[in-house]
Amino acid sequence: MAKCQFTTKYHDYERQTIVDYKCDSKDEDMSQSSLCLFHDEYYLQDKTMRKEHEQTVRDKLMTKVHNSIDQKEALLCIGYYLPDNITIKGDFTKAVHFSKAKLQQIEFSGGASFDLAEFSGDAEFRSAEFSGLADFREAEFSGLAYFTSAKFSNIADFTSAKFSESAYFGSAEFSEKADFYSTQFCGEAEFSSAKFSGEAEFSTSTFKAKAYFNYVLFEDGKKILFGELEDLSQFSFMNTDITRVRFSDRARWGKQDKFKVLEEKMLEDFLFKRSPQQVSLGSVMAVYRNLRENYEFRLRYDEAGKFFIKEMELKRRFREKKNSSGDGSSNYDVVQNCWLRRNFFSLTGLYYHLSRYGEDLLRPTLAGITIVFLSTLFWVAQANPVHEPSLSHIVGFSQVGNHTQWYKSFERSLADLIPFLPSGNNVQIGLLDYAIKIAGGVLTFGLLAIALRRKFERKYTR
Repeated sequence: MAKCQFTTKYHDYERQTIVDYKCDSKDEDMSQSSLCLFHDEYYLQDKTMRKEHEQTVRDKLMTKVHNSIDQKEALLCIGYYLPDNITIKGDFTKAVHFSKAKLQQIEFSGGASFDLAEFSGDAEFRSAEFSGLADFREAEFSGLAYFTSAKFSNIADFTSAKFSESAYFGSAEFSEKADFYSTQFCGEAEFSSAKFSGEAEFSTSTFKAKAYFNYVLFEDGKKILFGELEDLSQFSFMNTDITRVRFSDRARWGKQDKFKVLEEKMLEDFLFKRSPQQVSLGSVMAVYRNLRENYEFRLRYDEAGKFFIKEMELKRRFREKKNSSGDGSSNYDVVQNCWLRRNFFSLTGLYYHLSRYGEDLLRPTLAGITIVFLSTLFWVAQANPVHEPSLSHIVGFSQVGNHTQWYKSFERSLADLIPFLPSGNNVQIGLLDYAIKIAGGVLTFGLLAIALRRKFERKYTR
């Protein structure tokens, strides 16, 4: 009796190794291509043969499924070509493998009292292709669930499904709607490098562990909804454009600090707990930049300002330093800036202290008042506050009770601070005056202008 010649490799997750797969089908319906009905796609292309053999394929598949359930063996449907509208019912206690299968339409219903599929072992759909509806509603995955590189050409429905262990959707392609409404992810949820061409619904889903959406392509971010998900502290959106993705109005990104993303915590773990470096400084800053643009697009400017401050704080606190390895290659390590560099010996540090990165009106106002006050004290200590300053003319505060001295000193200090305010005719302008105008006046009013522009721009634009 002929034997199917189909061979391939698949990942056996129980043994954690790559295994050679050889189809063991032996039946009288073997095609001329030396492939069994499960592995011969020709009958699906030929309308006459398709009509004749579809039911035969369904019957043989159901026999294989029942044997797997009854004998508590793994269900290996690797590389199968399956016809439309297949319904598989039963409680699977061992691994289910549909790796590289071409599924026209498949529904997992079943279960004794809940009308759901129960996968007690690992469920493996690596590189599976779903041409029709992929219906996993209320399915329970007790083991690991692998949908890596799977292709969903139609709706992928995981409504109210439960993943007790990790769920892997890395590099999966969702051409139509991906429905994860009320889905429970008890283990890690891995969606890295996935592609969402249509809608994606994650509202009311539960994520009890980390969720990775790194390098994900959302073709239309406005159709991606994470509504009603308030705790996003375990989500990673590194290298993913989320500027138009819709989040909950009450979303918080950190446990204690609601604006601190997971990527920054990973960066701090590398620096302070010596964990492996998993993120770059630029990647973390890009996440904050995307969130800022997202919240600005939603007209939520206060929150957008908080994300901008977070981005700038990373720039102030850390930097990347080139590190040459022993093999001659080079990469960049993240290092923490010293206290002086963080606070004084950098423009970013001064920008923070003077105006909190242009987000604070009070700080530059207080800086201007301080400059005027110190400048007034300096001129009061001069013999004549309208002459050029000189060390030989310093008389201390002997004229502290002279109101005219105070008035002239304050007038000169205010004229120095405000660039467009003219000085008196008898005032002898010197280098100190220009220094105050540049360092004090221009800087103070420049920072005030930036802060005011942002506030008015956010309030009256869009």
